Amino acid sequence: MAKNKISEYSATAASNTDVANINIAEGCSPSNVNNAIRGVMAHLKDFQAGNVTGNALAIAGGGTGAESASAARTNLGLGSLSTLNTVDTAQIDDDAITTAKILDANVTNAKMATDSVDTTQIVDDAITSAKIAANAVTTTELNVSGTGTSGQALLSDGDGSMSWGSIGIGVNQTWQDVTGSRAFGVTYTNNTGKPIFISVLGLGSPNHGVIQMVIDGISIGQQGVASVASAGMHASMSAIVPNGSTYQVNNVIGASLSIWAELR
Repeated sequence: MAKNKISEYSATAASNTDVANINIAEGCSPSNVNNAIRGVMAHLKDFQAGNVTGNALAIAGGGTGAESASAARTNLGLGSLSTLNTVDTAQIDDDAITTAKILDANVTNAKMATDSVDTTQIVDDAITSAKIAANAVTTTELNVSGTGTSGQALLSDGDGSMSWGSIGIGVNQTWQDVTGSRAFGVTYTNNTGKPIFISVLGLGSPNHGVIQMVIDGISIGQQGVASVASAGMHASMSAIVPNGSTYQVNNVIGASLSIWAELR
């Protein structure tokens, strides 16, 4: 059998009677010796370059025991991933990459696909004020509609939502004469969405005139004179009424409604 590659050589010296079909048996032509040496050198070069199949070098001998890249990966336990220039998501198992495997500052915005990060990828309390760029949070990121008006602030509605509203008495409010729609002894409710300021004047009859102001069922005081000789009394009171609170003004004695104004 012609020995055309190293893998066909025999470990028994006497069995090697040719090199690349060149006879080197006893009594061969002297020129065959030269040609055989040249053939061995060619075989060695092919072996070193990996150009001839069937010349795999065993792992124990420093090789891979394979004649192809894929077989070498298999023999060495590397798998196909070892020859890839880049790795995409198809080669990465779910949950295979954890934060412990990612260097600080190694993931930038350029490496994240649009809309690829949602709330399920963000750990509770993971985003602090230090991680939010200046002016990065706008009304678009908050569950409110519109941009509000001058002087308004973002307020909680108490149900997990937020809306624009005024927080200071007098901000975006005007004085309004509501005398025609108010009366003593009637309960009203401030449903404007912010505190209001009320001012009430009662005209007393001769000798007396007293009014009382009540907010949320609590008397906050009364003003006037219950008895004075030969004098007409004018009793006035004012107060802040919180949003959602009830309010009323009562005639305690001898007063009639003259002015009822509200800053609302």
